[in-house]
Amino acid sequence: MQLLPKVTDYRALAGGISLLLVGIHLSVMSGLYFSMDRHSFEVFHTGWWWEIALNLQIVCYFLMYLCHRERLRHKIRWRRMRARFRLLVALLGVSTPSFLLVTAAQKGWFASPPTHDAVVYYSVLFFSIWIATAYVLPLTISIMLRGKKMVYFSIGEESLKGMILYFSPFLFLIGLAVFEIPRGGKLHLMLWPFFAYLQGSLVYFWAAWLPRAETQRGLVADEINIGDD
Repeated sequence: MQLLPKVTDYRALAGGISLLLVGIHLSVMSGLYFSMDRHSFEVFHTGWWWEIALNLQIVCYFLMYLCHRERLRHKIRWRRMRARFRLLVALLGVSTPSFLLVTAAQKGWFASPPTHDAVVYYSVLFFSIWIATAYVLPLTISIMLRGKKMVYFSIGEESLKGMILYFSPFLFLIGLAVFEIPRGGKLHLMLWPFFAYLQGSLVYFWAAWLPRAETQRGLVADEINIGDD
């Protein structure tokens, strides 16, 4: 019995997997940090941890490049430019572990663990930059140009269920935070990178599994379809 529909776009699938791997990586790091026992924090001082992190980062870069490679050579100039911009934004999102490594080295976090406030601050900063470049900037350009070439959502009666499904990772994370904060838990802080990147990867998985006609009719408009040539 087939649990998932047949993959219709393997390039989009590669992009989704790339983001999901980064989310898992960051959540593992968050879990090791917020457990705050000496043994778990010492993992960050081992060579094998950073070898895994570096190789995983390279794999994620490669998968994201595969996702956008064909569109970078499109015959139409504005589509090539759009593809380059989207690849740059995607690589920015995938590079969060590298940015975190540089920040940790500059702030001396390997010798002395950062405070919770510092972790939250830089996490929100990195995530805000990604959201701004991936969503806010393209939508602003779209509104200014009054065109449809950067449309991200097709909102209508048929897309309501799709909207709920699309934002389900954030909704689940909000529910987890509401449950954890009153009891002083930190599970939502450990898992929020995973759910944030899962949210970002859904548009890729949507394009990878759903037939083209459904993506155009539902939540994902034609122009955000990763497999659009």
